Parts: sequence; structure tokens; C-alpha cells
Amino acid sequence: MPTLSLTVPGRCRLDVFQLGKFSGKHQDWKPFVAHILGMDSRPVVDLYGKREELNENAIHLGSLAREWSGDDVDPSVLDGLILVKRRDIDSKSKTLASFNFQEEDMRTTSDLVERTEAQIAALNEESYRLSRLVRRIERNPLKSSRYCSSRLTLRRFFVKQGCCSANSLSMTMYS
Repeated sequence: MPTLSLTVPGRCRLDVFQLGKFSGKHQDWKPFVAHILGMDSRPVVDLYGKREELNENAIHLGSLAREWSGDDVDPSVLDGLILVKRRDIDSKSKTLASFNFQEEDMRTTSDLVERTEAQIAALNEESYRLSRLVRRIERNPLKSSRYCSSRLTLRRFFVKQGCCSANSLSMTMYS
């Protein structure tokens, strides 16, 4: 990555942006800074990707070196280590295969279906009840009159239609 530097007579080279002090940090914002400075940000992204890959490989190499202890190892020891690794893989595979969610999924699905059917049935009953109430109100002879001559008649009408109980209507409401 090219840097802009300024040489001052009698002094060392002066790095104007001083980007060197940020090397190795914050791989998320450095490509953006490179882009702002007019450079291609792809090499910066690639550089940090390679550094991360190098660190992962170094960690893996360290673990392998500890396992092999760095000495020349007898082939029977290698076979034993391979066998141990295979057993570990087999046990993890069996554990993974033992996870069976089919019964739980079926139970959850059936519970959901039952609850939904119960809700639908309740809503259908409510709809049927309301439609019958509307039909009874439409067939009532009071519908044709412009006003109710008696508050008591109106009260009986609401009670008869099932809208409310006789005690729930207050006469003061119609006074």
C-alpha cells in the first residue's frame, strides 16, 4: 500500500497520514480508509483475510505439534492416535444421530392444530349466534316503527332478543 511521505530538510522522512501506527488493527475500517484515500480496498481486505487464515493455521499447527510432541513417532503410536480420533468421531456421530425431533414436532403440530380448530369452532359459534340475532332483530315488528312508544316495550325487546338480561338494562338509561 503506497504511503504519502514528506521529506523535510535536516529531518527524517515524515509520514503525513501516519497509517503505520494502525497496522494490524481493525480490519473492518481499514478498507474504508483505503477507499477514502483513493486506493483500491480489495487488497486490504485480502491482506487481513490472509492474516486471519495464517493465525488459524498457526494455532492448528501448534495443537498438532503438541499432539505429536515433535519427535519421530513409531507407526503403532500413530495408528493408536488415529484410532482414538476415529472413536471420537464415531461417538460424536452417534450422539448427533440420536437427536430425533420427530415426536416433539408431531406433538407440537397436533397441539397447534387442536388449538386452531378450537378457536375456529368458537368463532363459528359466535358468528352463528350473531347472525341469528341479526335475523331475529330484522324480523321484529318494532323494526318498522319509527320510534318505540314505550320504554318498557323496548326493554322487553332487548331481553327477548338475547342482547342482555333484564337486570342489566337500567330504566334510568331510558328515562
